[in-house]
Amino acid sequence: MKNFFRIVMVLCAITTHFALSGCGSGGAGGSQNAGVTTVNSFSLTDNYGFEPANFMSAENNGAGGFYLRVSNTEKITPENSGDIFRINFLNPSSISGIGTYSIGDNKDHPSFPGNIVFFNCKNSDYLQTTEGTITFTSYGVNSGEVVAGSFDVQVEDRDPAKNSSPPYPTYHITGSFSFLINSSVPISPPPTSF
Repeated sequence: MKNFFRIVMVLCAITTHFALSGCGSGGAGGSQNAGVTTVNSFSLTDNYGFEPANFMSAENNGAGGFYLRVSNTEKITPENSGDIFRINFLNPSSISGIGTYSIGDNKDHPSFPGNIVFFNCKNSDYLQTTEGTITFTSYGVNSGEVVAGSFDVQVEDRDPAKNSSPPYPTYHITGSFSFLINSSVPISPPPTSF
């Protein structure tokens, strides 16, 4: 099974290389790509302690939206996606493009029509993103375009095994991301910012 994932990751890397060689910085359909030079990269800084990542992808969700995900393929089981975190774009057309959007309780900016979900390789919703912002420096929505930016969020750990009632432990998480839409690539070596 481990070799299967390695083969898939190598094929994804080769496919992404060919896809990138034909991509420019412009976008169609109202998308905005502002001279992003690094694609398929991310960083994550936190005081929680996430699993190391070895895979990232930007995929359509089948319902008109898409999601960006960072995973650890060694943690994938039939019951577990292996996701460390995911940024879900539930209604991509309602985002006006480059700029800052509010998440959760933060109402300083237009509301982000999606969410940032942290799993840490577990299938649970114990880690709840309560507030923060997401900022786009490039906003592509079509295959081959780039969505890039950063986020700064607060997360509560509502795992009943750790704490059964409020106040829940709170963690500050910041990250940056640059994904090529409809791509999947291995991360080697894993980022050291965890």
